[in-house]
Amino acid sequence: MKKIVGHAVSNRGRVRENNEDNYLLGNCLNAESLDESETHFTQRAGLWTCAGVFDGMGGEAGGEIASNIASRVFQENTMNFDSFDREKISRHIEKTFAIANQAVVEERKKHSTCGTTGTVLITDGTSFKIFHRGDSRVYVMRDRKLYVLSKDHTLAQLKLDMGIYHSAEEIPERENHQLTEFIGMDYAGQAVPFESEWIEWKENDRILLCSDGLYDMCTSEMILKCLTMSGDVEKATHELFEMSMSFGGKDNITVIVLQLTDKKIA
Repeated sequence: MKKIVGHAVSNRGRVRENNEDNYLLGNCLNAESLDESETHFTQRAGLWTCAGVFDGMGGEAGGEIASNIASRVFQENTMNFDSFDREKISRHIEKTFAIANQAVVEERKKHSTCGTTGTVLITDGTSFKIFHRGDSRVYVMRDRKLYVLSKDHTLAQLKLDMGIYHSAEEIPERENHQLTEFIGMDYAGQAVPFESEWIEWKENDRILLCSDGLYDMCTSEMILKCLTMSGDVEKATHELFEMSMSFGGKDNITVIVLQLTDKKIA
């Protein structure tokens, strides 16, 4: 019997005073928005699992509150959800984005600049689908190659798509993290996520969800090496985190690594 195993680490990094990141892994999250949080997860394949990264924005307490609200909404709305209908599952996650958006919009009445990214993966261990707003990312390591499955919703990426910039070297640093989509942005209450197709989860795939605190510090080559060489998901998660810290840890860092295994479940 195959199982899904995952490990999550979230940390404020070396520079920031608090941790505005949050995560969801199964039913586990950084409930108290702790500066350091870690979770291990195991579940039989065939049951639906939700994982997500939420990177708060707004400074002071605003971003921390927004990411905490969003992660709790996803926890509450996926905890007991069970269906074999993929279309129903997709609509349920879309609705959850709308609920999270409205909850953060209400909070913006107190912290006008607060909001959060929301990058969510749903899987039953045979296939997975990504729902996404913001610049947190999803990668898959497959056949010793690294693929980015999400697309950054930033001003920089938008201008690249429009042909205003022709290479990353032309982009002013400030535009790399000016979000064009996020949870808490839409006062009309829609907050429609961008969705991937259903993707087959192949043997030996490793899936990585992370905030920009990881990929801003580490190159794709470094990330691939960790995912390829590390013995298990816990070790891979720690090595990715430590690598980000060693290169400065300038932002909050959240890392989730998932894989399938056929090792016996006790």
